[in-house]
Amino acid sequence: MNIQTPLTQAEQFRINEGVEIGKMACSLYPNGILVNEGSNLRGAEKTKLLMKDQSVDVIFEATFIHRNYIARADIMAMIITGQKCFHFSHCLQIV
Repeated sequence: MNIQTPLTQAEQFRINEGVEIGKMACSLYPNGILVNEGSNLRGAEKTKLLMKDQSVDVIFEATFIHRNYIARADIMAMIITGQKCFHFSHCLQIV
């Protein structure tokens, strides 16, 4: 049996804050594509595909896996020079 402990007030605040920031990001880039695949591995695979697609300018929650680490970018946007711009919200180590 898997019993989850209730979220603390601070944890719930952080989740709510993240949702609001996500809404603001989507309003800044309404044509962005959200990576929401349900698993980090599938998210990383979708991110790779989207990065190859020249019609994609903005990716939300772009997911990257390197060795035992996972990183997600809140917003990944193409810039004029063609380079990628990353803003990482958090980085997790796989245990």
